[in-house]
Amino acid sequence: MAAKRIEDLLGRVSADVNSTVESMGQATQVVQEGLIVMGVAGESFARIRQSVVGVTNQVEEVSAGVQQMSANSARVSQTVRGISEVAMQNAAGTENVSASTQEQLASMEEITASATALSQMAEELQILLDKFKV
Repeated sequence: MAAKRIEDLLGRVSADVNSTVESMGQATQVVQEGLIVMGVAGESFARIRQSVVGVTNQVEEVSAGVQQMSANSARVSQTVRGISEVAMQNAAGTENVSASTQEQLASMEEITASATALSQMAEELQILLDKFKV
């Protein structure tokens, strides 16, 4: 009977050992699957990091472009102000030329009137001189 008990105990111990070995095999498989999942997750995080670095570089490039556009905009604005000043100076010069032209026209009209009056006086004088020649 003792031998039977020992045999039963050894059978149970053997079954428990087999069960433990099977459980350890399953645990090993789960750990291996976990390692694979962790490897995939690590690769995913590496790709995410690369994407973040790429986006950061693009944002920096856009920021530099915006700064350059802002500087160019300031230069364009300054140039437009300069052109506006030159246009105002030209307009003032044009007004001065127009005023001078009007003054010259008035002077020419006076000279023409004076020349006409002198011409008439010369004709009258010629008529008077012709009367004395007789």
